[in-house]
Amino acid sequence: MSAAALASRVARARGRAPVGGRVQMRVPWPVSALDPHALDDVAAAIFGEAVFDSLYAYDGARVVPALAETLPEAAGDGARVRLRAGLTSASGRPIGLREAIASLARARAGSARAWLVNVPAPRRVDALTMHFANVDAAKLAASLASPLCAIVPSGFSPARPD
Repeated sequence: MSAAALASRVARARGRAPVGGRVQMRVPWPVSALDPHALDDVAAAIFGEAVFDSLYAYDGARVVPALAETLPEAAGDGARVRLRAGLTSASGRPIGLREAIASLARARAGSARAWLVNVPAPRRVDALTMHFANVDAAKLAASLASPLCAIVPSGFSPARPD
């Protein structure tokens, strides 16, 4: 998901200046696909954070909300994460709770399996909130800040990253 497609409030959450326009780059090797959930995708390792966003991100030495509205909140036996409302991908496809849960499941099934070993699968609480059982809120934010936990739209294809 391109950061340029997000609202200016979201852009400022990661220290980005909201700027319009289009960027075109050339690299000295073929880039036929870009998959943030594949550890062996060299292009994603280099360009992934410029193309895809996670729920949280590192801003220097601290974790800050990116696609999430706030840092995880302790909730009884675990933590709750609330997504920002009105998120869309670069091509305008909606990014909501369904896409976030599916993206984390895709990451867990792929290269983030070991990274997410202590992060349980989330369950839906309401239209924008998910609950992670038996997990510390601060540790959850640090885990979900990994580029391997990028959120992608429904029907995502590495051949046409969005």
